[in-house]
Amino acid sequence: QLVLETTRIGEQDVIVVTGEIDLASSPRVELALEPYAGQPVILDLRRVEFIDSALPPDGEGKGGQGG
Repeated sequence: QLVLETTRIGEQDVIVVTGEIDLASSPRVELALEPYAGQPVILDLRRVEFIDSALPPDGEGKGGQGG
């Protein structure tokens, strides 16, 4: 299970991520980051228990080269 909480510390936006980030849940993290495109934001991963480093089956992630 993945939980995303958005908060502010002073004037800094913070997204606190709790749980596991895998191929199924990673799009939720991307969606949470979209409103901050071009702006500073802290992504707090201290409560993440697992991060899947595998590429999607087609080998193409949004930000990667693939293959």
